[in-house]
Amino acid sequence: MQKPVLCALALSGLAACFGEPLTWKQNPVVVQRFYAEQFQDQPFDVGPVSVLSEERGKLRTYLLTPCRNGTRVCGAHVGSVSKTPDFTIVSGAYPGRTFYLSPGGDGYLLVNGRTISLAWNE
Repeated sequence: MQKPVLCALALSGLAACFGEPLTWKQNPVVVQRFYAEQFQDQPFDVGPVSVLSEERGKLRTYLLTPCRNGTRVCGAHVGSVSKTPDFTIVSGAYPGRTFYLSPGGDGYLLVNGRTISLAWNE
């Protein structure tokens, strides 16, 4: 069975659980998360992630590589990785920086309490 057909069946099944049709207006977060999971790239699915951000007017690049059997992420140091429904969070790989990677290649970087937009790619 093709992926679009499976997705349509999954959405129908999910709608049945709610007792009403699943629409963007009624359940935007559920629809966004389902779409992201099914159709967008996820961080570390293929391997290392390259991150690009602008800090103090200069472009910075970072390389985040899964290490220790996928339980940690290595950059300049060995960092930790965790997941929420909306982000893959990497902390400790680069001093003072926490990466929030969202599906599809974007997210943000937390540096000294400031948020900075980022783009990532595998």
